[in-house]
Amino acid sequence: MPEEETPTPESPQLPTQPPPAAEGAFVEGEAVTLPCGYLRDEKVHQDARIIPMTGLTRKAIAKDSVRNNPIKVTDIILSHCLKSIGPYVVTSRVLAELVIGDRDFLILEIRKISMGTTITAGVTCETCDAKVDIKFNIDEIEVIRLVDPLGESSKIKVEDGELVYPLSGKGFSSVCRFPKGKDQELIMQMAQKNPVAASYGLYVACLREWEGKKGPFEAAFFDELSLTKIDAFEDEFMAFQPGPIMKMEAPCPSCSSDIDFTFRGSDFLFRAPKRGRI
Repeated sequence: MPEEETPTPESPQLPTQPPPAAEGAFVEGEAVTLPCGYLRDEKVHQDARIIPMTGLTRKAIAKDSVRNNPIKVTDIILSHCLKSIGPYVVTSRVLAELVIGDRDFLILEIRKISMGTTITAGVTCETCDAKVDIKFNIDEIEVIRLVDPLGESSKIKVEDGELVYPLSGKGFSSVCRFPKGKDQELIMQMAQKNPVAASYGLYVACLREWEGKKGPFEAAFFDELSLTKIDAFEDEFMAFQPGPIMKMEAPCPSCSSDIDFTFRGSDFLFRAPKRGRI
C-alpha cells in the first residue's frame, strides 16, 4: 500500500485497516446491498450503509484537480458517504479493495438519495447528429448481482485472500479475480495513451491462471494471443462482472433510430442551475 496522504478537507484521512464497529453500536445511514461484496476473513459482506452528499462533498469534488478524474471523485464521495460495510467502518483499504462494480453501484445509490432518481443525459445521435437530452431513472439501470457468492453451488472461491472464479470460452480456460478500486487509477492513466493496452493491463492484473498455468503473468501476456482468444476472453470476463450496467438506450426524437450511450456514475453528480427563472 502507498503511504497515506496528508489529510485535506477534500479527502479525509482514513485508517488503512478496517476495524469492526463496536458490537451493537448504531451505524447511521440507509441500508443497501452490494452486487458483489467486500471479502474479509473469508466472508463476503454485502450489506452497506450510505448517507447523502452534503455541500462540503459537492465542493470537494468540484475542485479543479478532482472533477475531471472519476476515480478521485468516487473515492472522495465514498469517503464522505459510505459509513460501513458489514461490521466494518470505511477505510482506505476498504475503498481500494472494493470491486469496481460495487463502487459504481454505491455512487449511483448515493446520487439517488442525494439528488433524486431522475438523470438527464445530453447525447448526440450518431445517425442524424441531433443533440438529444435523454431522461432516465436510476432504478431502471440493470444491476448484475452475486447471490450467495460462496455458497455450495457458486463457482466463486476464496484463494490467497481474493475472490476468484473460473472463466472458459472458445479456445481458452482461465481463473480470474474481480477488478478492484486499486486497479482503476492505473488503468485510467494507461487508457489516456492506449485504451487497448489499458484493457490488457486490467486483464493481466486480474488473471490468476491460464490454461493450467499459474500466474502472475507478464504485462505483455495478451500480446502473443490470437485475437479470437482475446475477444472470447473479453466477452466472458465482462459478462461475469457484478454491478450496474452503465449503458442506456433510447430512441432519437429526430430520426427514431436507437441511441446507445455509456456513462459513469460520476457524470451526474453536478447539478446545472435552471435558467430563465424570474
